[in-house]
Amino acid sequence: MDIDLIDFKKYNTPEEIKKYEAFIGPDGEYYKVKTRYESCDNCTHYMWADGYLKVNNLDYLRSDEKIICKCKTPLDILINYLGFIRYTHAFSSSSKVFLTFPNKFYFNYRMSRDQINSIYRLMEYNNDRIDSEIIEMIEESSSDYGKMREKVYEKIINRKS
Repeated sequence: MDIDLIDFKKYNTPEEIKKYEAFIGPDGEYYKVKTRYESCDNCTHYMWADGYLKVNNLDYLRSDEKIICKCKTPLDILINYLGFIRYTHAFSSSSKVFLTFPNKFYFNYRMSRDQINSIYRLMEYNNDRIDSEIIEMIEESSSDYGKMREKVYEKIINRKS
């Protein structure tokens, strides 16, 4: 895949990435990977992560011993070391969201409140669903757990799975 064809632009609102598989960056920004209806042959989260490392001159992370002992792939580096969250669906017509979070035991990364709020906003905008146990896990992993939750959270938690 030609990385020049991949969109690495930051997006700030869920409206800009409607119906996309995505990453959510450490500051809550969105990144488009592919539309939910595109073939995986066009771009995957793995290919996007690989391209992101190259475009941002972060390839050196692949040879850092402290990183590669825990992160074996570009996707692992993006999520566990750089703190991105993968946002995807099992199949294009599904509204059930699957998330991949940084493993806090690897590099002590905790999701930011901006990331968590971005997850909720995107789910609300796309009318997506998630298990309430995962939402509780998200909230408990936040470094500022206990602060006021967004109203969007309340809508999602009360939505039937």
